[in-house]
Parts: sequence; C-alpha cells; structure tokens
Amino acid sequence: MQNSFDHPTADDDARRKRFELLPDDTKRLMVDHSHKQANLENGPSLYQQMEKETDPQKKEELEKAIAIIEAVKAEGGKAYVVGGYVRDIAMQRMGREVTPDDIDIEVYGVELDRLLSILRSYGAIGEKGKQFEVIKVKVGDEFIDVAVPRTDIKVAPGHKGFKTVPDPFKSIAEASARRDFTVNAMLLDPFTGEIIDKHGGFTDMQFKVLRAVDRNTFPQDPLRPLRAARFAAQLGFEVEEDTIELCRGVTLSELPKERIGEEWMKLFLKSKKPSIGMEVARELGIIEKLHPELRALEGAKQDPGYHPEGDVWTHTKIVVDAAAASVAGKEMTDEEKLVVILGALCHDLGKPYTKAINEEGRITHHGHSEAGIPYAKSLLESMKVPGDILKKVLSIVREHMTVLTTESFSKKALLRFERRLAPATIEELVAVSKADSRADGKLDRDALVAQAAGMKDVNAPPTFIVTGDDLLAIGFTSGKHLGRVKEEVNDAYLDGNIRTKEEAIELAKRLKE
Repeated sequence: MQNSFDHPTADDDARRKRFELLPDDTKRLMVDHSHKQANLENGPSLYQQMEKETDPQKKEELEKAIAIIEAVKAEGGKAYVVGGYVRDIAMQRMGREVTPDDIDIEVYGVELDRLLSILRSYGAIGEKGKQFEVIKVKVGDEFIDVAVPRTDIKVAPGHKGFKTVPDPFKSIAEASARRDFTVNAMLLDPFTGEIIDKHGGFTDMQFKVLRAVDRNTFPQDPLRPLRAARFAAQLGFEVEEDTIELCRGVTLSELPKERIGEEWMKLFLKSKKPSIGMEVARELGIIEKLHPELRALEGAKQDPGYHPEGDVWTHTKIVVDAAAASVAGKEMTDEEKLVVILGALCHDLGKPYTKAINEEGRITHHGHSEAGIPYAKSLLESMKVPGDILKKVLSIVREHMTVLTTESFSKKALLRFERRLAPATIEELVAVSKADSRADGKLDRDALVAQAAGMKDVNAPPTFIVTGDDLLAIGFTSGKHLGRVKEEVNDAYLDGNIRTKEEAIELAKRLKE
C-alpha cells in the first residue's frame, strides 16, 4: 500500500500557497502552534510511562495493561488506552500537575467473546459493568476496564427503542463519539505515545471547557450530568452552554443510588474545591431533582453577624471546601476523609426548619443539630453511603454544636461526651468543627483532641460497660427507654457506683421494671 504522504494532493498545494502569502509574523505563530500541538499529541509510550512509574500499584497496572495490549495485537487486533488516563497524560504534557486516572483500554478488531477468552488468563473478571460490555481485570486492589466499541440498533419504536451491542470493527471516530466529553474522548496509542483526538478535546482542554461530544448519544447515560459536576470540580473546568442545556434535559429518576453516590464520593475526594461541583450540580438541576435536603439550604437565611457569607447553602459550600482541604494529603483512608467531608456537608441541614427571630431581631436556629439528623440520613442514603460512615456522620451532625459552645470539659464529662459521640471520634468531630467555625478562640480544639488522646491509655477502662445488644438480650426492646437505661448504667459505671458487667446487667434489670 502506497503512503499517501508520498504524493501531495491539490488541497495540499493550495494550502501551501495560502501559507506563503501570509505575513512572516503570522507564519511564525502558526509554526509555533503546530510544534506545540505536535508535542502535546506525541509523547512517551505506555512502555516509557511504565519504566518511570515509581508507585508499585500503578506500575503493576501498567505492566498488566501492556500484557493485555500485546495479547490483543497477537490476535490481530489493536488496543488503545482511552478515557481519563489519556486526558490526564495530555494535561501533564500541558504542564498541569495531575495524577493519571485509572487505565481503561478499548479494543478494535477482536470479537467480544474472543476478548473475554484472552482476558481470563490475565486476572479475575468482575461482574460490574457487564451491561455496557466492560470487562474488569483485577490488578491488586484495582481494576483495568477493557471494552470494545459499541453501536445502537433499533429494536422498538420511540427514542428508547434501541439496544446497545458490541461492534469491534467500528471506526475510532464513531466509537469515540459515544463518550461523554471531548476531553475524555481521546485515545493513546500505547506503542507510539501518540494521542488521537477526533473531537477537539485538546482545544477544549486548553480553554478548560467541558463539552459534550455528541448531542444524540450524550443523554443515553443519565449519570453524565453528575460526571459534569464532578469533572468541573476535579479539573477546574467550566461546562459549555449547550452542554449545560443537555444536562438539564437528562432524566435522573432511574439512576441507581450506587452510581449517584460513586460520583459524589469521587467529587469530594478528588477535588481541591468540591464547592465548584456542588454549584455546578445546582446549576444543572441535579440538586433539585435528586437532593431536596440540599435544595432547602438555598436561600435559607442566617444571622449576618455570624454568617456574612450569606445563606446556608453558601456557608455549607465554604465548610465543605475547608473540610476537604483539612484532610487533603493526610495519611487517612478514603472512608476516614469522607466522614469529615460528609459531616461538613450535612452539619447544618436542620437550619431551614428551625429558623426563628429572637427578641433582639436576630436570626436563630436553636435545635438545628437534632433537627438535621433525619435530613442527613435521607441525603446520605440517597448517595448509598456505607452504614459505618453514615452512623459517624449522624453523630457528628447531632453533636457539632457541642464543640462550638463548650469552653472546656472535665475528664469525666469528656468521657461521657466521647461515649455519646460514638461511633464518631473526637478527632473527626473537631475536624468538622474547625471547618465550620471562624476560630473565635473560645475553645482550644487541638487541646481537646490532645486531652481525649491522653485518656486512650491501653490500661484505661472502657467508657461502655453495657451496649444496646446487651440490653436487648435481657428483654429490652429498641427505643428511647433502652437508650435512657443504657446511658444511666454507663454513667453509673463512670461514677464508680458499679464495677463489673454483672453489676451493670443487674442495674439494667432493676431500671427495666
């Protein structure tokens, strides 16, 4: 096959003549731009990326990805790296400090059944994503997503009467048109390092714009408005006007809670300023459609003397940003970080329902901590937040004003407070408190953390002598009475009035009668 570069076409000659007529300064600018674009589009191959990778998990992922890519090549197919990894590599080439996202691979020229057979020898294949023909290959604690291009076939009348089927022989331009945003629609040739951009992703990236690739395919995945909010915060990009209108028109009611929650958790954990994504979510109609608990914060007035920033929504965004900044870069698990960030998100959900005007004409929200608990529970459940995180956040919501209004704790009072706060910790509550407060100096919160840590001696007695399960076992039923008895028995233990579990159970039995 003869290379088309050997014989310039008439169009090539015409472009050359037009170029020659341009002023010298314009020519230099155009050449410089072409050189810069070439440097962006051509860089290290996946092999070179693997050689310089220092993180063991990432290196293992790259090694597994290369093995899969070579196996596909041996089968006569072609594999490209796609999605967020390519976007982040391109951003690195532009000089932005980003850590490349997880590796996704798209395979051309190999039927799906044959691809499945190849991949079985490269690790366990997860079930998740099967409906989209995505094969998940396990690498350590992570997964590499491998897919083939897809196409839609008409199976019934109406705009929903389509079925998505694998189409490994589709063109790159057609296949990449199904992706959400142009910056996510680029492909990386793993052998050469060339980035293939069929939809203007480079240009949008340079202007920090999120633009839908295709108006027709964009609404097919209702998660995309949430992804727009997440990427706006994560990348610091603006959503383009037509894409905003597309997002507003997407129906979100059938989205599984798991998918909604996954996007929110990524937004909170991967963004320096989650408030950007929160505000975009509001603008795109996500808050109104999915989260009435947050919608109620918009326009909910506060006392301007304490909150010159404005309504509860504005205040909450500021607190969430402060909470995210406080956990960034710390040696904490994602779950531990989410307790603090979600605590910040939920801490004032009760304010819209407790607003009052006092005798001095000032706005108050007495009791908003307790009032916010059902709304926090509802919001977290709509995001499918795991139960252990949910319980901690609800404790923080209930107790967040205690740290703001108490100047000091005695040792016994702190033990009681710590017990009441469980399963959340003093450290987690103080982190939210610091994000929420304006450091008025009434309470040295670091001293409080130190005091609590000092009491966690290995020989120190537990603050609980009985639990709810203990009381259920002797005939109690769940409810307020059980809670009051548990509190009273544990207080008696802290006061030294009882010393053993047997004595505690006997006291509980007497209180039950």
